[in-house]
Amino acid sequence: MVASSPQENVSAPPVVLGALLPGTPPSAVFQNGDGCYLFSIERTEPLSGYPVRDSSGTPLCENDDGTVGPRPSS
Repeated sequence: MVASSPQENVSAPPVVLGALLPGTPPSAVFQNGDGCYLFSIERTEPLSGYPVRDSSGTPLCENDDGTVGPRPSS
């Protein structure tokens, strides 16, 4: 997934860091322009990565109310 308007050097919330595979450095996480968290295994231009997912496989995103978790259904 190529990130649109990525935000590097964001401090990922604990729920996102807890969803990473053991040994994944927090510096590998960035936030996509749509508010979802991605992790990258290499630095590319533009940044690309894989969605950070919760235990049920749902991508973790910053929601409109400022919480971080799966996006509520519309």
